[in-house]
Amino acid sequence: MTDNYTNIDELLAKRLAGEAAPEEEQQIEAWLRESADNRQYFEGLQRLWEQAPVSRAATLPAVDTERALQKVKMQLRSRRSHSTGAYDSHVPLGFGGCSDAGCRDSSRFLFP
Repeated sequence: MTDNYTNIDELLAKRLAGEAAPEEEQQIEAWLRESADNRQYFEGLQRLWEQAPVSRAATLPAVDTERALQKVKMQLRSRRSHSTGAYDSHVPLGFGGCSDAGCRDSSRFLFP
């Protein structure tokens, strides 16, 4: 790679993400034409980009954190009232053992 392009990695990342502006695309094309090493470097990045797993954040369901917090508080109050004032440490929160039938299913506890 040449020293003429101090932010080439950023430009290449933008191109791979489809976010490069037309003038940035021109810079990238000029850089790629400069040498076979530059083209090989970019092709290696491109292979990594294509093989990288898609971000799972976009596929996970949204979590209503306020609702989850309220459920935890209800469970804690319920356990405290059913015991001698100490929490039942052998039963994990949200995994059965609570008086609310809806909280027996751990996935419903975590995700609305």
